[in-house]
Amino acid sequence: MKKFHKIILVFILIIFTLFNSIIFFKSFAQNKKSNFLSLKQAQEEAIKNSSILKEDMRNLKSLEDDYSQIRRQEKKIKDYMKQNDWDVSLEDYKYKYGYKTKEIDMKIKCNKLKLKKDEEQIKLDVLLAYQDVLLKQKELEIEKENIKYQKILLDIKKFQSELGKISLNEFEKTENDYNNFILSLKSKQQELENSYVKLNILRGVSLKERPILSVDTINISSLDTVLNQEEAFKKALESRYDILSLKNDIEFLKMDIENISIKYTPNTYEYKKRERMLNNAKEKYEDKKNEIKKEIESIYSELLISKLRNDNIKSSLETIKEDLKKKNILYKYGRISKIELDNLKIEILKKKLEYISNVFEYDRLLNKYIFSYTFGS
Repeated sequence: MKKFHKIILVFILIIFTLFNSIIFFKSFAQNKKSNFLSLKQAQEEAIKNSSILKEDMRNLKSLEDDYSQIRRQEKKIKDYMKQNDWDVSLEDYKYKYGYKTKEIDMKIKCNKLKLKKDEEQIKLDVLLAYQDVLLKQKELEIEKENIKYQKILLDIKKFQSELGKISLNEFEKTENDYNNFILSLKSKQQELENSYVKLNILRGVSLKERPILSVDTINISSLDTVLNQEEAFKKALESRYDILSLKNDIEFLKMDIENISIKYTPNTYEYKKRERMLNNAKEKYEDKKNEIKKEIESIYSELLISKLRNDNIKSSLETIKEDLKKKNILYKYGRISKIELDNLKIEILKKKLEYISNVFEYDRLLNKYIFSYTFGS
């Protein structure tokens, strides 16, 4: 009977332990999940907390209020001018012919573009900061592996020095190398901290947050999905806030000239003054067009170079991986030392970092290129 009670007790203890383990792992998984931050989540936080976007929204709301007010004023002046038009001003004619509403409507459209441009710029800034954290984490990982490798090397050199097989200078050189890696590790840790702070500032959250990031949440676009240079330039002239603002300036001045022609002839000072302003606006517009064209060509050229470099690094990485397979076999049969094998593993880590870094750089350029013909600098 006592034996049976013991079995029951052990069984209950096992069930209790198992239950606690499940609760612990479930809680651990939930905490890990809650601490995870995808690129999309980071971008959404940054957009939500952006003071720039809030200011854009206020400006847009103000313009929309102005539009409603101008529409009411326009109706009032038109009704008045049906009865009396002898004492009206040039400003009143702007209301009569709808110039005022057209002007404010163009400003509203431009401000909506600016709002979208600023939103996309924030998303791009967050992408760069998110990538930077991931790169710093990878650099830190490599530095830790380097320290492990250098520590093994230092222990060997110390043993050789004690046996008199190497000089004191050679041992001290290895020791200095090890100490330099320790200092470098601290520097990399600080760089990672700085990267996190930058990301958190953009997100508008506590600077102390250290969420788990993942490269898998970054969608790397393809060169095939973007416009060619000619199409990109055409798209830029239709979409970019800066060029459309200059185009609006030209339209505003044209309307102004048309309006003052009611009272001023082309040979008057006021008329010629407006014409000079119009010509200056047209020159600025043409200069901006040329600037945009050069910008698109420059970024596209960088993009092609980055893609080529990426392909070369990838090929080089595959070669080193094949070399590691061979070295593993040689190590298995005692043909090479563990230090030589570990050294190659570190080289692979470095090459992986170079590859990831260039993939991110390629992605940045791709986003920069798309930005150049959709929203502009």
